[in-house]
Amino acid sequence: MPAKPLFGRVVATAAAAAEHAYPAGLFAASHFHENSYLTIILAGGTTERFGRRTEQLSPTSVHLMLAGERHSNDYRTDTRCLHLEVDAMLRADVPPGPIQHPRAMLLGGRIYDAFSRGDDLAIEELLYALFAQSTRSFADAPRWLARVIEVLHDSFDAKVLLRELADLASVHPAHLCREFHRRTGRTIGAYVRGLRIARACALLSRSQTPLAEIALACGFVDQSHFATTFRRAMRVTPGQYRRASRQ
Repeated sequence: MPAKPLFGRVVATAAAAAEHAYPAGLFAASHFHENSYLTIILAGGTTERFGRRTEQLSPTSVHLMLAGERHSNDYRTDTRCLHLEVDAMLRADVPPGPIQHPRAMLLGGRIYDAFSRGDDLAIEELLYALFAQSTRSFADAPRWLARVIEVLHDSFDAKVLLRELADLASVHPAHLCREFHRRTGRTIGAYVRGLRIARACALLSRSQTPLAEIALACGFVDQSHFATTFRRAMRVTPGQYRRASRQ
């Protein structure tokens, strides 16, 4: 059976990438694609069903779909996605499905920024970095580390104290820092900044919330701190990112 094309309206294209818009209420019945795709949710979201498995994709979600995977999509709200064909660079050890690490969310934002600029080389470099990140193994990580990461995801918009995290994990702060960096490749501070930036990207792309309010909602001290941190991470200002995501 031939594969069906991507549903939705094409907004923009560049090389092996395309931005699509999906109207609220669209249901894409069971289908598959001839190519493997990396999908970055820019706004809105979709419920993706694979047989008995269901995945909820929301803004900043980064998801790998392998060629031939049969699935359906339910779009409850207006949604925009960036799809990139990745067969040529896909590694055999990269698992399909959502890439959960916050570094993936940050790289997803940078990939969209490169797409908006038409910078194919930057897209390729960022995809390789993303796939390298997704192969990190947490299989033998201590249980307390998962709890610490869960707390960071739940409270990244508030002040995070190392002593409180260490008490939660019942380990020494120095051991927490070492193990966290060994498993994630990032310091706790960098991890939290990645979560804040990812949340800011979602708010910038799907709302008209003033930058000062986004700064406070994402845990930054003020708008100046937010702008400086965002530009360092994304290589564009919050305003430039918002305008690019609306084009």
